[in-house]
Amino acid sequence: MNSYILTDAVGCLDKELLTEHLEIKNRLKNKERLKKRKVFFRLIASVACVAIMFGSAALIINRSLENDGANNTTTAANSTSQSGSAKQNGRIYENGKEMPFWEERTSGEKYGIVLFISDEGNWINYIYDETTIASEKVGAYFGRVYMSGFDVYTNSYRRCEADAYYVIGSRNKIAVRFDGDSEYYLYAIPN
Repeated sequence: MNSYILTDAVGCLDKELLTEHLEIKNRLKNKERLKKRKVFFRLIASVACVAIMFGSAALIINRSLENDGANNTTTAANSTSQSGSAKQNGRIYENGKEMPFWEERTSGEKYGIVLFISDEGNWINYIYDETTIASEKVGAYFGRVYMSGFDVYTNSYRRCEADAYYVIGSRNKIAVRFDGDSEYYLYAIPN
């Protein structure tokens, strides 16, 4: 095709066809920009949510540590804190109940929280259900999970890993077996 035929062909194009083509091209560019903005704003919103979650957790932990620190210096004879904790004869009492030392607790009582990251990247927390479960009700292997517990006597968090299993007939409960322990402890997703 020579240049005269090409010039003649381009010269015969309808102006409306060219403006319509440019409008469609601009709309497609705008849609791509909107998609990129939408993804960017979703990412920003996700980061903000995670920041709020960690900030809230830090505040809660900080306040509980401040309250526990204040509770450890009080005695039952002179005062109690708002939560009803007091220290007497080297033992801590909370709401009139004696708190056992770390070594006196069962594994389930020591580590009351299971932290698990789902396949979608969401944190899932399971809370100790204050009971053990028979091995006949324990299902397939769930995975290795992180455990967390708070020692009121040392005012510190303790962590470990354990094996978790599905519970037969339940979608929101797991059975946890700690290394060196023969019992299965029941944990549930809080309502």
